[in-house]
Amino acid sequence: MTLSKSLIAVGLVFFSLPLSAKDHSALFPDSLVARARTNCDRSEWAAGVRKQIVEAARPFRERSDEELWGLMFGNTLPRSWMVWSDGHCPNCKEPVPMYNWKMDALAHPWKVQ
Repeated sequence: MTLSKSLIAVGLVFFSLPLSAKDHSALFPDSLVARARTNCDRSEWAAGVRKQIVEAARPFRERSDEELWGLMFGNTLPRSWMVWSDGHCPNCKEPVPMYNWKMDALAHPWKVQ
């Protein structure tokens, strides 16, 4: 089989997979996930932590993929590789005092004020 035919075959297989084919975490190994689940089943405090985490994620879990995608800003925002921690904002040129940044992912998604 030539290289081009091989690439076409791989592409056909790849693009024929359903988008929901993900079946495991990309960040945590299965053994760690299993241990966390076991801890939640055996320990009241671990189950409480799980409940808090799931509740905190509820507003994002209730959104569709399109809504979540729409939260991301485009490439029209002026950017800098950094904001001086005790300097000025590269966009509005206003002072940016150290440690005074405000973040609220639900009220102002993807924004730091």
